[in-house]
Amino acid sequence: MEYTYFPVELDQLGAKIEYKDLVEGVHDMDGVRVIAQSLNHPTATLGYRVEADGVSLLYLCDLEPFLEALWRSDAVHGKLESILHDGDRRIAALMENADVVIQNDQ
Repeated sequence: MEYTYFPVELDQLGAKIEYKDLVEGVHDMDGVRVIAQSLNHPTATLGYRVEADGVSLLYLCDLEPFLEALWRSDAVHGKLESILHDGDRRIAALMENADVVIQNDQ
């Protein structure tokens, strides 16, 4: 929220905002679990799985596959173990059984 991109000072916002630096891992905050995981992107990028009240939402911005080919040629598509690259398999596992996924890819 730098001024060049967002011309409102933080102290002008009406809400009390508390910042927590998140690194990859599991973070529990006031009954909400946030799982932060590194994504494949030229710059450091985290994706988030937010779980609360029995539902989960994933926010995966700037997500790029690790390999152009996603599936192993000798495997049935649609299964985690059929994903070719460990990094893509790890992201798919994070997405598994999510209620809502918000994703954009490059």
